[in-house]
Amino acid sequence: MNDRLLNLIVKEVFNGVTADEILSIESKTINGAVYPYTLKIGDTILPSQDIIRLQTEAEMLKNFYLWELLLKRTQYVAQLKTCEKSTGIEDVYFGKAMILAVQTIKEVIETILKFKVEKIPEKEKHGNGKLSKKEIDV
Repeated sequence: MNDRLLNLIVKEVFNGVTADEILSIESKTINGAVYPYTLKIGDTILPSQDIIRLQTEAEMLKNFYLWELLLKRTQYVAQLKTCEKSTGIEDVYFGKAMILAVQTIKEVIETILKFKVEKIPEKEKHGNGKLSKKEIDV
């Protein structure tokens, strides 16, 4: 009964994040060629200017001294929870969850920084009805 009540309270207090709100990275096939990355939020492909903005912000964040201090502090607290001041298995799980959160954030930042904004061919219909390829930004 206590677990059900706790789950209900947590569900009501914390707003859940849906798949339509998260950044995802996928491969994309255009005209038979597979391009390794497409950045999307939900079903919306991000245009080049948004990707460049994310890259600029990711680079800035990565280089902030405050960011480095926050990561170290989080890792330190996780270490305390899992090892030195653990009072039970829940502390170990919590510490591991903190480490996973830090790793996830770092991976997203690194992926954004490695993303290449490339020209991808797209067929464009001309007035004569023939299809030709045109280079466009994704």
